[in-house]
Amino acid sequence: MPVLHWLFENRRAAGEKLARCLTRFDSESPFIFGLARGGLDVALPIAQALNAPLEPMIVRKIGHPLQPELGVGALTPDGQVKLDRDMIDRIRITEEQLQAVIGRERMELQRRQREYGSRDLPLAGKTVLVVDDGLATGVTAQAAGEYLKRKGVAKTVLAIPVCAPEAADRMKSTYDEVICPHIQPNLSSVGQWYADFRQLTDRDVLAILAESRSS
Repeated sequence: MPVLHWLFENRRAAGEKLARCLTRFDSESPFIFGLARGGLDVALPIAQALNAPLEPMIVRKIGHPLQPELGVGALTPDGQVKLDRDMIDRIRITEEQLQAVIGRERMELQRRQREYGSRDLPLAGKTVLVVDDGLATGVTAQAAGEYLKRKGVAKTVLAIPVCAPEAADRMKSTYDEVICPHIQPNLSSVGQWYADFRQLTDRDVLAILAESRSS
């Protein structure tokens, strides 16, 4: 089914709309994590609205060697690997192919951590909002939520502007709350709901973080 109109002009506009659904968390002094890169642009207006610190959540999708967009797992900020073994067995990825992808993604995760100045924050007992620009399969969002649970976070909330219903349901086993104002049964890709869905660069990320920290 074709999209007849855009839901959002761009990620920043999506974040402004999503922020209106999150005002009740203001009293909990939450931390805001934007899934890097695109989720950070959505997260900035939310962090500003809640007067909350914004940090990058760097999780790398482990994709099929020939179809990188097909996620078979994820690599979390603490270096742990989460794999969908059923998917790997179905599509017949060899262990050698899988380890090659994991190695490349580990190097990229470490590079981004250095580039973005990722910090090990005291999150135990805190409320944390994880923000992304949308949810199709949710492999990286799920890994992010599990990572935060290991950090001792008291409440985890996943906030996304648009998502597929089955992905939202899947996240409820990982997050305490899943907030999505636009659940789209015909979501084949997140970008189809944005007029401007250009890929962000490292420079964009650093500019977003600088803007947040100067607010």
